[in-house]
Amino acid sequence: MLSTVLMMCLMAGVFLAVAGESNWDQSTRDFIVEIHNKRRVNEGGCHINKLVYDQELERQARYWAERCVFKHENKDGRGENLAWDTKKSAETELITSAADAWFEEKNTYSYGQRSCGSPYPACHYTQMVWGSTNKVGCYSTRCANLGQAAPNAWYLVCFYTPKGNWVGEKPYEKVCATPCLEGQTEDNGLCVGEATAAKAEEEAATACENKDALCTRWAQHNQCAENAEFMKKSCRKACNLC
Repeated sequence: MLSTVLMMCLMAGVFLAVAGESNWDQSTRDFIVEIHNKRRVNEGGCHINKLVYDQELERQARYWAERCVFKHENKDGRGENLAWDTKKSAETELITSAADAWFEEKNTYSYGQRSCGSPYPACHYTQMVWGSTNKVGCYSTRCANLGQAAPNAWYLVCFYTPKGNWVGEKPYEKVCATPCLEGQTEDNGLCVGEATAAKAEEEAATACENKDALCTRWAQHNQCAENAEFMKKSCRKACNLC
């Protein structure tokens, strides 16, 4: 049996348990990168970064996984995907099942909808393919008791930076003048390196303007506080940030 973090809504509480054995090694890290990038390139979009593995994100993922608590840490600036499974399969088979479950959310997602969580949850899928994300780090362990989810469960935690799933933004572009941003190179359909436009985009994000016609409405519904990072970037005027 496999479940993603959507099972959280079935949990009545939070439990701490002792983590058991782990089969995490370099071949597993390489497989994580491969299974993500294969799905990213198959989206057929543009300006999609090629993911590289990040040891610091793995360190953070290990800390969270070994707590054996099936919930998001929700740390600012970082994307998170979680999964668990009760099978005793090989590590790569378990990772593949988790990635397949995340990616299957694409079937309920309409490209360009303003939120990955509405009308149907698809935030695991969108984080997997989010174009501006360029780093991933994961860790898995076997938990004697993963809260109320399952006994002796394999638990996978994957963290991503920069995070995706910004409300009002698409996960990637479908039509671009060039496959990658200026300063980047294309590698088998994905983009490598830092874009020279990144600094210009950062400066543009500080302009005193609203970049979406709905900024004022969002501000009236407390999004300046509840979705601060996106509003800071897209609705500075409506949030009185300038």
